[in-house]
Amino acid sequence: MEVIRPLTFTILSVVSICSFASSETSEDSGLLDWLSNKSVEIRRSFSGSVKEAGAPATISVVNDSDNDDFYSIDLAIRAGEFGSWDSKNWQGRFFPIIEHHKNTKTNSRVDKSEISIGAEAEYSLGSCSSPNGAPIPFCRSLLFDARFRLVRDSENDKTTRAISVLAAPFGVHAGWPGSDFVTENGESFFYWLPSIGLQAYQSLPIERKIDGESVLIAPSIDEVFAVGRLNAEFSPFADRLSGRLALVFEYTHYNLIGSSDFLDDSQDNLVLSLDYFLDSKKRVGIGLKYENGESPTRNFLDSEIITFGLSLRI
Repeated sequence: MEVIRPLTFTILSVVSICSFASSETSEDSGLLDWLSNKSVEIRRSFSGSVKEAGAPATISVVNDSDNDDFYSIDLAIRAGEFGSWDSKNWQGRFFPIIEHHKNTKTNSRVDKSEISIGAEAEYSLGSCSSPNGAPIPFCRSLLFDARFRLVRDSENDKTTRAISVLAAPFGVHAGWPGSDFVTENGESFFYWLPSIGLQAYQSLPIERKIDGESVLIAPSIDEVFAVGRLNAEFSPFADRLSGRLALVFEYTHYNLIGSSDFLDDSQDNLVLSLDYFLDSKKRVGIGLKYENGESPTRNFLDSEIITFGLSLRI
């Protein structure tokens, strides 16, 4: 188990984000508005998600209990669609994704870069009616997310290939997965979305902690997992704080299909992110992130990590 104690946060980062937030106007926020208009999304990760609520991307500079300065980066960018389609009961799009995850802590380094191509398809389960009586064909639907990924692990000199297919129910009315619960003043205060599916990995390294050190116990495995995932986001005091305080919950369960000499039959990973956004559009802020469990991003290394730093979400 590893616990990172967030004792320091660089003055430069604090000054930069505060300056950015104070200079933003409701009409123009420069680069971030441009990215948003181009349908660019930024999160901590898009690996294995469908319409992800998504914790923000984070950049943290911290000290651990041994006073060993290090930094961590979790950044994922989903670009605008390559193409889209729309038929009677189907609609969808293709999109590229790049991710980078890095942790420079001596005994548990992570340095992974990823590029992927995804396809998101939506199948209508039934129509609803708008206030003027016109039908909304995709008011309730079933979402599918298919992804092919190439992941370069620089620490272990390994390139992993991965394929995932996930499905989730989705709706626009309150109560349905994927819909926003809103206050009387129109502020969103709760969002949730469950999904299930399969993920397959080829040439994935596996690590374990031995005597407090991260050790590569399998340089390359090929495995398939059944995956269950729940994303949720809660905004405490949504009206009073204009939705700027957000608690994002991401829980993923991996169930191994078959058997392995290096992995248990099941693994779980939990990510909690508490963020306060400094700008009115809730994009830039400071956040506390907690992660506990095992995931492919960390080569199924069991870890407990706390970081504090800059948050960014579009």
